[in-house]
Amino acid sequence: MFFTKFINLSKDLFNKFPLYFIILVTIIIIQGILNGFLVFTIAPLVDFLLDNTEGSQSFVTDYYLQVLNFFNINFKFVYLILIFGLTTFSISMLNILITY
Repeated sequence: MFFTKFINLSKDLFNKFPLYFIILVTIIIIQGILNGFLVFTIAPLVDFLLDNTEGSQSFVTDYYLQVLNFFNINFKFVYLILIFGLTTFSISMLNILITY
């Protein structure tokens, strides 16, 4: 019952405001991807703060290091905080766009 009401509402919104609907759905999907990315930016921060060696780091941190090395970025605390902060800021801006 709820699902059919949701589908009917979505169709109605899409028929009345197709451009706004597509933009809103796209922003929501981007925000979901950024939220998922934000979770993965926490693991390297924790490993760095706990001063884990390469053998005791999580697999997320190992993958994160590979991505940073691909872009020739050093594994420093400043860069980790910068990436975390920019991701959080981007999510906040998308929240404002979705709300208003």
